[in-house]
Parts: sequence; structure tokens; C-alpha cells
Amino acid sequence: MPKSRFSVAETTDVTPGFVRLPTTILQLFGFLPPSSPRFEGRFLRICLRALALLHVCGIYVGLLVNILRMIPFLTLPATGHANAIVYAFIWAPNFSEYGRPAAILTIFFFKANSCLQLYRTISSLSLTFTPEVRAKFHREWKRLVTFFSLTAIILQMLQYLSLWMPTMIRVLTPPTLPITSSEVSVPNTTSAPPTANKSLQLQMIPASMTWVSLYFRVSTFAVSQQVLVLAIAAAVALRCLVLQRNLRITQLRRDLQAGLLSKRTLLTQFEVMQKCRMTLCHFNEEIAGVFGYILFFSFALDQTTLMGTLAEAIARPPAKVETAVNSCFFMLLFGCYSLAFFWPMVQVYDEDSKFYEVSQAFYLTCEQNHILVMGAGFFYFTRRLIANSMTFAASFGIVVYGIIQKSLTVPATNISQCNG
Repeated sequence: MPKSRFSVAETTDVTPGFVRLPTTILQLFGFLPPSSPRFEGRFLRICLRALALLHVCGIYVGLLVNILRMIPFLTLPATGHANAIVYAFIWAPNFSEYGRPAAILTIFFFKANSCLQLYRTISSLSLTFTPEVRAKFHREWKRLVTFFSLTAIILQMLQYLSLWMPTMIRVLTPPTLPITSSEVSVPNTTSAPPTANKSLQLQMIPASMTWVSLYFRVSTFAVSQQVLVLAIAAAVALRCLVLQRNLRITQLRRDLQAGLLSKRTLLTQFEVMQKCRMTLCHFNEEIAGVFGYILFFSFALDQTTLMGTLAEAIARPPAKVETAVNSCFFMLLFGCYSLAFFWPMVQVYDEDSKFYEVSQAFYLTCEQNHILVMGAGFFYFTRRLIANSMTFAASFGIVVYGIIQKSLTVPATNISQCNG
């Protein structure tokens, strides 16, 4: 009989207690198997996996709806080529907020077993700490993970209630003025776009389908953030392991300088530290295998969201100053929020870089910054990467402003409804 994707052995509660909240949310949506033995039924597991697959497919449907809603704006006769580029960047936050959870949840859908195995490794590695140190680390990890999990949900709800929901209601509200045949047959001009044509094309998408896509947009983004919280927890655990290694190296260096170590003891300590380094490298490879592409897509699409929000704020007409200020505030908030999520990866890099010279002297052959979290093998999460990407996203407004100045005048009616 074929073995199910989540066997009974895998449904036992093996995840550490400090990631209980994000794993529970992922279990409710079917992306992780139930941890309680009371929910080991085959039918329930199939239903949960079907629920997870439904949300993955739903977010792709929402992405398709966004593409269909964007086409009328890009095909208007009054829209020049440069304006189309501006429209594309203004719609970038919408696409990234659909594409980001779509990419994360699609990858995690097939990486769930590897994630469980990774946290089994974390549980076994935490046993190398003393009971006091292990209890201290677990309290810190649980506090950090709970904070990020709740913050991801609360900020997401506030964002949609304050920014996106009014825009969605305004876009879905039918026009109050009747559409006459003369309005529909407006000739191609450069003064204003045919609003009636635009309304008719937008009404081709049923309102119920738009609301369903909004549900998948909110729910899948919140669930995908819980996957990132698991990545943060793994990175924090790796940093603590590297920190303990560095403390051992420091103590060994002091004893060596004080002449307290014999040759035999020194060789024994070298072997212990070499095993520790190999364990950390293997653990780092496991993290990269599970969360590498997830971190890459998340980081790249976060920067796209920042650039698109900035483009929207610059392209809005003067009558929408208040909305532009709100967009800038959201951009600042989202930038800090994204930075906080990726900062634990930067700390892993920094912690591993502290004692490179010492570890090289001990091991004789050692690659610099060998233990760190990478994004799909494309880049390292360093302070320089974060600073350069944030600077590029902020300076992107200059490029958008130049495109707007060289293009046709962007109609206010188009821009006001682009970010629905």
C-alpha cells in the first residue's frame, strides 16, 4: 500500500515548543501535518492537504485576476509606452503581494517534511547546551517567534483594513452615471482615457471573484509569513550555536595564551571544535535547503513592493497628497517590517565573521564566512546587502519621476484605481 506524504510516524509532536504558534497556524491550513495523535486519521490528513492545495491554487487565481484587471489600463489609447512602464511599477505591490505568498507556499508545500526534519535537528542540537543555557535560549526563541507571528497577522489586518479595503470597495462599486452609447464610442484622444470603456472592461470580472481573491490574498499572505517565522527561528538557533562555538574558541584561546593546556588536551579540543564546525556547516546546509529559495523570493519581492509603493506615491496627482503621504508611511512601515524579518540572517553572518581569524588559526584551512544563511545560493544576507537594496528602493523614485516627466500626462482616474 503506498505510503502517504505524512505518515503516522511523522504526525507525532516533534517540533520544539518555541515554534508552537506558527506551526499550529500552518497545521490548521494543512501545510504541516497535525501534531496531536488524536488527529492522525487518514481522511483528516487528506482534507488538510486539500485545504492547503486549495489556498495555493487560490492565490494563483488571485494573481490571474490581477493580471486581467491590469490589462485595461495598459491598453488604453491614451497610455503611452512610458506611462505603461509607470503603471507596471504601480501595480508591482499588488503582484508581489500575490506572488510572494504564491512562491513561498508553493515551495513550502513540497518542503514540509524537510522542515520537520530540520526542527528535529534543532531539538537534537539544543541538547548539547547545558540545561540552564538551553532553557534560556528556548525562552528567548519562543518570545521572538511569538512576537513575529502575532506582528505578521496584526499588521497585515491593519494594512488591509486601512489601505486596501476602501480601495477595493471603491473599485467594485458600479458607476452612478449611466453609460451611453456616445460615451462608449469616444474616439482616441490624448486628453483623457475612455472611462466608460475602462469600466466595462473592469466589469468583465465578477465582483464575487474579486472578493474571493481578496480572501486568498489576506489568508495566504498571513500563512506565508508564518513560514518566514520558521525560517527566522532556524536562523536564530543557528546564530546561538555559532555563538556557543565562538565562546568556546575564546575560552580556548585564553587558556592557550595562559599556558593552561597540555599538548594532548589541545589536540582533543581541536577535534571537538572541528566536529562542531562540521555540525554547524551541515545544519546551515539544511536551513538553506529548506528556506533558501523562500528567503530569496521573499526578499526580492519585498524590494519590489517598496519600489512600487514609491512609484505610486510619486505618480499620484497633487489632489491625492493625503493618499501619497499614506503610501509613503506604509512604505516606511513595510521597509522596517521587512528589515526586522531578515535581520536574524544578518546576525548569523556577523556572528560567524567575528572569530574568522581565530578559527583559521585553529583549523589551518577554513573558508571565510562559511556558516551563514544564503538566499537560494544567489546572495548572502549581510548588512551591505540590506543597506544597498534599501538605498536602491528609495532612490528608485528618481527613475520614476524621470519617466513621468518624459511621458504623457498620467490621467488621475487611472492612477487612483491602479492599486485596487
